[in-house]
Amino acid sequence: MFNSIFKIVYFIELVIATIIRKFYERKFIKLDVEIQKESTIDLIFLLLNGIGMIVPVIYVFSSWLDFANYTLPDWVGWVGVVFFAFAILLLWRSHHDLGRNWTPTVAMRYEPELITNGVFKYIRHPNVLGAFNMGNCSNTYFT
Repeated sequence: MFNSIFKIVYFIELVIATIIRKFYERKFIKLDVEIQKESTIDLIFLLLNGIGMIVPVIYVFSSWLDFANYTLPDWVGWVGVVFFAFAILLLWRSHHDLGRNWTPTVAMRYEPELITNGVFKYIRHPNVLGAFNMGNCSNTYFT
């Protein structure tokens, strides 16, 4: 199960990212939305995202995927730890900076505003960059 420090760190960072996401989802439920569109393609991507998050968890808690093990130097795993921590920071900061404008799906507020401060001053889509980093980092953890 947890036969590597990287599996433990990955699990901890994944729990932190999930807590951040759920915290802001709960805040979203309390806010009014003018237009909310959920299409079939949104549901498909949501399902694929869920599968993508479950596969590393299966790897951590079972031996089903041990056939796919490979060996990399330890420093590669530590680079993954740093990048995943950066992804969590981007996730939190972008949710925080968006405030009332953040939605978990494609939706529009009654009075939307363009956010140009905080992390959005430097990166237009920090959530996407954070998710990209999380996906790439999970490959470096399981060495």
